[in-house]
Amino acid sequence: MKKINNKKKQVGIGCFHIKLDEQGPGSYLKKLKEVLEAIPSINNIEISDSGFYKGGFLPINENIEDNVETFDSGTGFYPSFSNAKVSFDVFIPQRIQKKISPFNLYCESENFKVAIYYTHIFTFTVVEPTKSIAEGEGSVSVVVIREFLKNEFDKCEEEIELETLGPSPMHIDYELELKNKKFIQDNSDIFTTNLGIKITKKKSYDLFRLYGDEEKITSLKNLKSILVRELEDELSLYYLVMLSNTYELRLWDEIEDLMTNIRKAFGNKWWSIETKKYFVGKKIEKLFIKLSFFKQYRISFKYLVKEKEKNILLNRESVILKEYIDNELLDINDDVIEDSFGLVNFFDRKYSNYINNFYLVYSVILGGIIGYFINLLIKTST
Repeated sequence: MKKINNKKKQVGIGCFHIKLDEQGPGSYLKKLKEVLEAIPSINNIEISDSGFYKGGFLPINENIEDNVETFDSGTGFYPSFSNAKVSFDVFIPQRIQKKISPFNLYCESENFKVAIYYTHIFTFTVVEPTKSIAEGEGSVSVVVIREFLKNEFDKCEEEIELETLGPSPMHIDYELELKNKKFIQDNSDIFTTNLGIKITKKKSYDLFRLYGDEEKITSLKNLKSILVRELEDELSLYYLVMLSNTYELRLWDEIEDLMTNIRKAFGNKWWSIETKKYFVGKKIEKLFIKLSFFKQYRISFKYLVKEKEKNILLNRESVILKEYIDNELLDINDDVIEDSFGLVNFFDRKYSNYINNFYLVYSVILGGIIGYFINLLIKTST
């Protein structure tokens, strides 16, 4: 039997939320505990909630169906806890791990600790394979838990779903290790109040080695708690950016659909001018509103990210995950948005020409008809 290294630990980071068909936070937490307790391989369930909730995590929210936020819509999660934690232990034999995971992935460990953290910024999940020390096992454990929970929830009669926000796992392997003070000083790139961090860039997942002073930190459990405490704002912000990307892409898809519909309407030879007048006019107005909203949203969200990063810097010298957060901000060039406004103006001018031509033709025809009847009246009267 392998001896467990009590000075090293692997953890993986993801973003999970368990979606239930419950309307209030209180009934949600009660039902959540019942659902988890009904799964035999899950135990040690702990749920804590401060009672604080947010009205939405993004600077602007619209088109939320039934006022319920979801990861898929890019609007968040419900109930929108801002200071809560859901944790539990899971036992998954290796043969089951291989069966449910893509590419037969599995961990050395069969026991896992899962914790979903809800913060004032957003949410993130920490998964620990309790007996795995091999590099990368933390990220693999996120995949194993993700697939296991999806499979178990599919068996439930309850309306329950595991919502996941990508990337889950986050593309960073986290390794926790207790070392002496000199080792930490000599081998760390970044320092926080309680951690020394060595960052190794890789073609696959980057590696973060997080060192704790073995003279001050008594256990790896405490070191993991320090990791969460010191990085929770950055991990939450990272996944808030991913949520915003989902939201922006959804909005942009709607904008592109509107543009396509307008372009097709102008080219439709079978529609009358009256039909085009009604259809195109409404679509152009809607397109302009959506583009304006999209532009406003991007400005607001970029400002929000910068403000959150400034707040993190109040407590330390650097934002450790800044590169990863900033790199994930959706790169839609502002010129593309301005070009889209130009296209809207083109559509609007073309639409106006249609209407002007319609009324010109209409006036000429109407004038001819009136002239005809006047001449006819004159002839009949004489």
